[in-house]
Amino acid sequence: MIGLARGSRSLRALLDAAHRHGVEIVVPMVVVTETTRGAGPRDAAVNLVLHRLEPHPLLDEPTARRAGSLLARSDTAHTVDAIVASEALRHAPAVLLTADPTDLRQLLDGEPDVVVESI
Repeated sequence: MIGLARGSRSLRALLDAAHRHGVEIVVPMVVVTETTRGAGPRDAAVNLVLHRLEPHPLLDEPTARRAGSLLARSDTAHTVDAIVASEALRHAPAVLLTADPTDLRQLLDGEPDVVVESI
């Protein structure tokens, strides 16, 4: 989200290609929380990106419990990353794009249906 909001041409091209090929792009609400700070001008770029994507409206209990299980079996305590990983598993097969892949790869270790790609 942050890279797209900052105008990354490579990410924009990837997003455009995904749209052309009918690929579902899911943005967990926790990512919206991490990338916005209210209704001011600071959020304008993120809001423009979100308008083109499909924010996932709810964190349901099964996804939250899966996130807790991912935390229990990993060596990380990053709840937000665990929720994002759990959402990716919910939509598997999936590719999870991130600028910080270390914790997500650890959380998804042994889960072949989700590929974590560094951007």
